Amino acid sequence: MNKKLEQYLNEVFPHMVNHQPKPRGWGTYFYHTNSKTAVLSYSHYSDPAFDGNGAIIFGQEVEGMRYEYDDRLRQWEPEKHKVAWAAAVAECGDQRTARRIESYLRHYYDDPALELVCIRTGTRPFDGYPWHAYGFTKPDFNTGNII
Repeated sequence: MNKKLEQYLNEVFPHMVNHQPKPRGWGTYFYHTNSKTAVLSYSHYSDPAFDGNGAIIFGQEVEGMRYEYDDRLRQWEPEKHKVAWAAAVAECGDQRTARRIESYLRHYYDDPALELVCIRTGTRPFDGYPWHAYGFTKPDFNTGNII
């Protein structure tokens, strides 16, 4: 990566890590963070980092977590999605952060103990459209075990 681009990325995105392009020599939009308040990167069809299974842009996978695709939540219960999304934006602002997505999921599932642990994003190979999967844990109130 050239020095000017590296300097720019460090100034504009000081909370992001992994500014290195993929080994193929392509530039990449891929950034990973563990901060719930960092603005998250978007997947882009031209970036090989998001091919196939996509890339984790927040957190990490943990035992007992489950994934839900963002579009499935909208499709399954559109009204519930609208209410939960509005509540999350009111609570966390309109920045694309893990904190806002965690708030959305807590409102959607009506579960304040839900914890967002991972966000995976990628692009569909047939049309380049981005997809997002939210990885989270939900403790069982009766046993304390993650369900």
